Amino acid sequence: MGRMEKIKNSSPEKHLCDKCRAEVKPFWNPIMNQYEYLSLCDECIAVKNQQQKEEELKKQMAMDEEKRKNKIARLFDSSYLGKRYRGCTFDNFHVMPGTESALTRAQKFVENFGSFAQTGTGLIFFGNFGCGKTHLAAAITRELVTKGKSAIFQVVPDLLSRIRATYNRGSEESEYELINALTEASCLVLDDIGAEYQKKQMDDSMTWAQGILYLIINNRYNEMKPVIYTTNYSLDVLEKRLDGRIYSRMIHANDGVVIEATDYRLRKLEA
Repeated sequence: MGRMEKIKNSSPEKHLCDKCRAEVKPFWNPIMNQYEYLSLCDECIAVKNQQQKEEELKKQMAMDEEKRKNKIARLFDSSYLGKRYRGCTFDNFHVMPGTESALTRAQKFVENFGSFAQTGTGLIFFGNFGCGKTHLAAAITRELVTKGKSAIFQVVPDLLSRIRATYNRGSEESEYELINALTEASCLVLDDIGAEYQKKQMDDSMTWAQGILYLIINNRYNEMKPVIYTTNYSLDVLEKRLDGRIYSRMIHANDGVVIEATDYRLRKLEA
């Protein structure tokens, strides 16, 4: 609120707002038996109050985000990339014929992450073994963490094993806190989806693994938070390996990126 000043005269004098120079109307203070006025007009006071509220909201949001990142970092070591992929960047990506477009799409995702995050749109990298899918997904994770975002990289079979281990007596982490962290992260990478153990249920219901994946993917889908997927399977094969509800959410909320390149590991071995 603006500064309050007193007018000791019996009749008020004309006073202008300190900010916009509009006239400020005095008000009579019966207790002090004198006219008083504020240094700002009503409109400028409203603007100032709104600005203060917005600043307080930004500070609170920043504090909440920091708490969220700290909780995720405690459970997933900031990104959980591991030694092999922790050093993956766009600069050291081995560009081969058929990978150029995928590299560009990955870079654009990071550059325009704000827009992707707003719409909840992610990417699905399709391709054979050794074509660079995981490198690009890891590079996206690394770049986002560098920019202060909470991003988690998880190999799907490893993630499922970790969640299953929480059922053991004496486990220091719970299924709930792991899934909650996976849901809250700004970006989640699920590497090698479709590689999880498949066991067809007789009644066509979800397996345990499918149920856990559905819980994670559906939570993020509902919250409109991006997920990056990598898979060795084509779209048709992936549809057969995944529960229909998982597959539906994946294709609705993600853009497909097909990498047509041979196995870099074999090319390196043959060189």
